Amino acid sequence: MIGKFFSHLELTSWSSLSTAFFCLLFAGIILWTWRPGSKKQYENAARIPLESDSENDEISITESCGRKGER
Repeated sequence: MIGKFFSHLELTSWSSLSTAFFCLLFAGIILWTWRPGSKKQYENAARIPLESDSENDEISITESCGRKGER
């Protein structure tokens, strides 16, 4: 039965189905992102680059300044 359905679809039908699918996918992603309760998760993720790791701070600063291996 499904085979008969797919065999009768034309190119315009496929483009319409794919457009509808991707619109629903996009709406689902938006709803997932803006769902209640996700704010704290995104705030925690936003703070990750600002948190300091005291052991590696000196190493990363000197490496980024190019002081190791200078000629």
